[in-house]
Amino acid sequence: MVRVLIAAIVTFAFAQIVPAQNAPVDYSQVYQDVRQGAVRITAKLVPGADEQKLGQDTAELVQFLKELNSLSQQQFQPIGVMDFWQSWYERFNAVHSSFLEMVGRRGQEGDPVYHSIGVVVDRDGLIVSSNASILCSTSVMGLEVYDANQTVYDATVTAMDTITNIALVKAFGARFDRVISISPVVELPPAGSPIFSIQHCYTPQQTTPIPGHIGNSGFNGYGYQLNVLRAYHEEYFQALMPVYHDSEGAPIFDMKGNLLGLLALDYRLAPYPGVAFAVPDWMVADVATDLILYGKRERGALGLTFDLRNMQVTELEEGGAAERAGIQVGDIIEAFNEIPINNGVHLVFQVLKTRPNQHVQIRVRRQREARQIVISMDNTASSSGI
Repeated sequence: MVRVLIAAIVTFAFAQIVPAQNAPVDYSQVYQDVRQGAVRITAKLVPGADEQKLGQDTAELVQFLKELNSLSQQQFQPIGVMDFWQSWYERFNAVHSSFLEMVGRRGQEGDPVYHSIGVVVDRDGLIVSSNASILCSTSVMGLEVYDANQTVYDATVTAMDTITNIALVKAFGARFDRVISISPVVELPPAGSPIFSIQHCYTPQQTTPIPGHIGNSGFNGYGYQLNVLRAYHEEYFQALMPVYHDSEGAPIFDMKGNLLGLLALDYRLAPYPGVAFAVPDWMVADVATDLILYGKRERGALGLTFDLRNMQVTELEEGGAAERAGIQVGDIIEAFNEIPINNGVHLVFQVLKTRPNQHVQIRVRRQREARQIVISMDNTASSSGI
């Protein structure tokens, strides 16, 4: 009897110290707080839109990806890049065909439309979306925005960034009650942390909180450079959650209501069920802020071409930033702003984070000698270089 009593006391005390591992997460309150900051963006498509019209951008993207064969010897962890690219064409075509079938089915019931989700960043009608390539398609006749109360506003894309696929949408006459802050959180929560997104689970007229968890993330860890056209230089993170139709661009939040990212347009390319990909908050903030202030996101350029396999400079743009600073053909790039460069994708990623006239420091190896070179970035890049 005494042993049983002691065991019960120990068990009770331990239970007070160690929380239940599978305790349900209550996100109802934080969802109610942020739900009005998510709006539906409806693109009205040209009746009878076919693959030739909707697929114009797709054809260009596929051609772009075919030119990346030089990445064949580059390896990421845990996937080989070329293994990934070789299946990209089939995956994207499957996604595109499904999208066209979906539009066709809707067209049988009425005018074809495409629904997505954006986040309100200004009370006077400014919305950020991660679906620029769709919203700006030549097959789109017009845009409408529906707030949480289903009030509808005519809208248009006022600015976009083709690198990240982020668009700034203006809803005319809108006065929103809730604004979502796009200031990035200090860091992404660790893998396994609870998160949720706001999606169109049942109908486009109703939003639903969809729970999930943070998956892998980080450029040098298990990050994935998944996206269309931007393909090889974005740093997405995994969101382990189901994704429903009409929910592209859905915002993803932590349990405090901080925006962590926006569901990427090409989330369906994930070969695993329940795995989505999201544009991280810092990228949303970086691009959207410039779109609001300047109407575009300008990026710096080095003015050089390099070998993706060994990071050796192969060509310099005459009068470009790299040539002016003293970079020479044959130099091997080893670091960018003190960040070690492991492969060509990594260098492109770092360059695209810069701005014109920004001073950067590059470490190169020239005839076995390491050299530090300061470069003032240009504001244009050649079609073949960075």
